[in-house]
Amino acid sequence: MDGKLRAAEEMSKYLFRIGVSLLDIGQINYNTQTLYSATGRSGTLQRATLAYKGPDELQGQLINQFGLASGAETRAGTMLLPRTTSVQFDVYLGRSWYGNVVYQTAVPLPTTAGLYRGRMLAFGPRSEGPGGELAGTVYYYPDIQKVALGLHIKAGIFILGSDNLLGIFGDNGLAPHAYAGLTIPVKARRPKDRDKDQVSDKDDQCPDMPGVLRFAGCPDTDNDGIQDKDDLCPNMAGPLANNGCPDTDRDGVLDKDDLCPEVAGPTALKGCPDADGDGVSDKFDECPTIVGPVNMAGCPDSDRDGVRDSRDLCQNEVGLIQLEGCLLRNRTVLPDSVSTSDSLLISQLGQVFVRGSRLESSVLSMLMNRLNAQPAGKLVVQLSGQNPQQLQAVKQLFESEFRRIGLPVRVSTIVQPGVETGFLVRFE
Repeated sequence: MDGKLRAAEEMSKYLFRIGVSLLDIGQINYNTQTLYSATGRSGTLQRATLAYKGPDELQGQLINQFGLASGAETRAGTMLLPRTTSVQFDVYLGRSWYGNVVYQTAVPLPTTAGLYRGRMLAFGPRSEGPGGELAGTVYYYPDIQKVALGLHIKAGIFILGSDNLLGIFGDNGLAPHAYAGLTIPVKARRPKDRDKDQVSDKDDQCPDMPGVLRFAGCPDTDNDGIQDKDDLCPNMAGPLANNGCPDTDRDGVLDKDDLCPEVAGPTALKGCPDADGDGVSDKFDECPTIVGPVNMAGCPDSDRDGVRDSRDLCQNEVGLIQLEGCLLRNRTVLPDSVSTSDSLLISQLGQVFVRGSRLESSVLSMLMNRLNAQPAGKLVVQLSGQNPQQLQAVKQLFESEFRRIGLPVRVSTIVQPGVETGFLVRFE
């Protein structure tokens, strides 16, 4: 938490430990104590059969039991406590598990007047966690050849256990003991961390959003060292110089704006290369190794008629797009009856119409004067050829132009097999 390795206060924090203890050093002083004696045949005194009520009653019971005279003396005395040496060894096994061994043996007393504790060997596993503790222990008493099984449980503040489960649920010749209690920690509390990001709420500037300690608990989703609020590309790792955005091909165009993020290219072409240097990036250049204009998708148009060379059927003619780069064929034949002025106008119209419907200003002026002078007359453009689609496209081209300039011109089409698309012009 907050960059520090912490553990619950009640948990062990060691790899191993060794301890040696000397227990029950001292004595009990009695102002009065009664010493009993009896002489007679040998036997076993069963204390459980003696109903202890007082010195006089006990003396009487001894006489009744052994049939011998007995004596009792009351005076001050001292009783030594059962001094014991204890050696402990505890080791961390991993994953919150520990193993421990304890050996206890009595310390010889300088007098026979005292209490004695027999030898004991205990061993078993123990598991500790933030929420509690669980331990199992095997007790072996070599002096009396007895074995006991113990269990210790700690859940929250509650403690429950026994050193002799076999004695509780059966009879193994040892007195069973059970214990229960509770622990109340003082000044031991876990720091609050609502978003579980290991940054405590008191230091977390984004307490409801998991983050990293480096940015006071605020997120850095792509782990690029730039927190999300300052990262222009929070889901893609990138350097600080690019405000957290990557530039995979290092061409100065960020991946988020780079149309070719894996291949370096100029900024003007949004990071895409231009092998032929024609200003059309290879990504969109249909002729990437041949220089061509932008409006031709990077492909050459030698005659600049709007039809790229690879599709231009007449590369040496500035033709129509509708005819795949070829000119219209002028099939106009002037009859002898046509006036000189009409003949000149029709001839000039023919020179213009081979390249399309766009009229030059001088020719347009002559045509408008002719139509104004003879309102009943009408210009007719008749298209002919073997390709119906081309005829229709050229017709639409002419009609659109004539509508634009407001001239009463009639355009018609005739399909003629084996004939290139062309026209003838006449006045009606």
